[in-house]
Amino acid sequence: MLIQFTVSNFLSFKDEQTFSMVANTGEKDTELLDNVFRSVDDRMSLLRSSVVYGANASGKSNFVKALSFYLGFILASTQSIEQQAIATRPYKLETHYSEKSTKLEAVLEVGDCIYRYGYELTHSEVLREWLYVIEAKKQRKREKLIFERTRAELAAKDSGWKKLMVVTKKNSLLLTVAAQFNLTTAKKIVNYIAAKIMVVSDVQALFSSTTEYLYAIQENGTNLGIIDDVCKLLQAADIAIDGFKIISRDIKKNELPEHVPAAFANFLSALPSESYNFKQVVTTHKQYDSDGKIAGMVNFDMASEESIGTVKLFSMSIPLLMLLRNGGTLIIDELESSLHPLLVRYITGLFNSSLTNPHNAQLIFTTHYDGILNNGMFRRDQIWFAEKGDRGATELYSLLEFRQNKTAVRKDASYDRDYLAGRYGAIPLVSENYLTELHSQVEKYG
Repeated sequence: MLIQFTVSNFLSFKDEQTFSMVANTGEKDTELLDNVFRSVDDRMSLLRSSVVYGANASGKSNFVKALSFYLGFILASTQSIEQQAIATRPYKLETHYSEKSTKLEAVLEVGDCIYRYGYELTHSEVLREWLYVIEAKKQRKREKLIFERTRAELAAKDSGWKKLMVVTKKNSLLLTVAAQFNLTTAKKIVNYIAAKIMVVSDVQALFSSTTEYLYAIQENGTNLGIIDDVCKLLQAADIAIDGFKIISRDIKKNELPEHVPAAFANFLSALPSESYNFKQVVTTHKQYDSDGKIAGMVNFDMASEESIGTVKLFSMSIPLLMLLRNGGTLIIDELESSLHPLLVRYITGLFNSSLTNPHNAQLIFTTHYDGILNNGMFRRDQIWFAEKGDRGATELYSLLEFRQNKTAVRKDASYDRDYLAGRYGAIPLVSENYLTELHSQVEKYG
């Protein structure tokens, strides 16, 4: 589970900003208690979901990109060659920040332990790297050092880390190297990140991977219940699909149908081979006669004949179902894009309920949709805002932290109305002067 994430000097994040999934629980806490669950550290409760609001260009997507970079670099840092640059993206709105280091750190619950792992780097090298642990089942729950690295220097109690430091390149992470050499703690953390934390920002890529995954299940004839579960998920969202199958097709360059998008045709023409294999998702619908009786079944091509919202929900189906079944964390940029507001409520509700989410999976998403911004769906500690502060830098804060005239937001407040009224910040400031000027010049545009 994700407990906390901290970032500085990455895209629009200038100074250190921290996002937390820790619930603010206490004796007086009565806010949507089903939206929280107990951590392995019994002193702490965690949130099942969190939502991030903000104006366009406020940094919401950059928050998702920062998380994606943090996780991706852990999984792939050893794949680079010795002199290859690290793809950091420092804050650009002040010249001297390009020379500063980027810092990323997360606190994760993995098994019966809580790990605090982070690193600090530049384009050319990892400057610092650290890993601490709280063993939650022990009576004395104090954070203990596992290792701390400063460039090529290492402090660690376990000699295994010290031995592997010798083969760790300056642009790689010791944690990743140690996982490859089967060091138990490192492998446990890296495997958890690979299997249990997923970032969704590119629906097209996710559609392809979901299709490939379901095709393999279909062809192997094992775990076919997963295909039924995807159908049930779509049907529960009132999408009138009776079933689907995935067909493997080989298309020759000179046999492309006329309706194929130009981008896809150009992609095929650039391939060295004369044909391309792709997987087609074919959905099945009831067909009716003139009397409204079922006359048979008809097939649709999902990619071209189903709605964009249907394609998106299908694409997200495997991450949603796997995490709800097994636990983990799902991070989605702009969840509401192409989805009906009721589907956004439906997906959020799946995670916020202990009945549909018995393994305490977490959903973290950005959105502009204010229809779910209410005290019947979210606690104050679940609602976060991204706002452009000084010189375009992103500031992150929760509704629980927000103060107006030193007064906290009441848990029975009208969150959506107050947000749109600008009371919490994190909204676009539209220039009325420009709108007036544009109106006065409308004749220029015919």
